[in-house]
Amino acid sequence: MSALGELIERLEKATGHDRTLDARIEFALGHYLISTNKLSIWDMRETPPRLLTMRANPEDGVRYDEETAAISISTLLGQTPYTASIDAAMTLAKDDHFVCLERHKKHWIAHVSSDTAGPWQALHKNGATALCIAIFKSRLPTSREK
Repeated sequence: MSALGELIERLEKATGHDRTLDARIEFALGHYLISTNKLSIWDMRETPPRLLTMRANPEDGVRYDEETAAISISTLLGQTPYTASIDAAMTLAKDDHFVCLERHKKHWIAHVSSDTAGPWQALHKNGATALCIAIFKSRLPTSREK
């Protein structure tokens, strides 16, 4: 499964706002990068990239993986609350996307489409998370073209 597919799966399983998932979204967007030796995390939004954190003792064998890096980012930074804010989740949509969010009983239904592709839908009890899921589904390489 692709990294984006895994992120969608994690979002679908989420029970509410999750700062670690917000950090994983930042990684998926390319805002942060784990170094190839897995000892440091870099902020790629700055030029030149800025070192955010580094393992204190490289000899101990402990390296950053996606999980520990996401946890580190969520505790170090006040990242965008994609899974808590509908406004923040909307910033993930492409300019040519039509986005609709509906409330149905205890769930939210997000619809995303464009003139050339879609529709992609997601159902979740959190509206912001439903939007994130549908928008990331639209970014999958296997997304349907109209």
